[in-house]
Amino acid sequence: MRERITLPVLLAGGGAGWTRDLSSSGIFLEAHGHWEVGDRIELSVELELETRKIRLDCEGEVVRVEAGAEGQGIGLRMLQSGLLELR
Repeated sequence: MRERITLPVLLAGGGAGWTRDLSSSGIFLEAHGHWEVGDRIELSVELELETRKIRLDCEGEVVRVEAGAEGQGIGLRMLQSGLLELR
């Protein structure tokens, strides 16, 4: 199931962007930069829940690229992911 949700994304190497949607197997995000299908990206997304804040750290493979409203739209298939409780 894919959820349309906008959350800030921190990219390894100092870049940033925004999610457009998120599922258990992938993320679609928009960011400034240039990626191609097959590239690997490491990123973090913070999620604020009712009683706590968690961070999703993941590595994804680019499976789709398109022009975005602000930068490039990137569809990622998650290869590895983990959750870290922040508070």
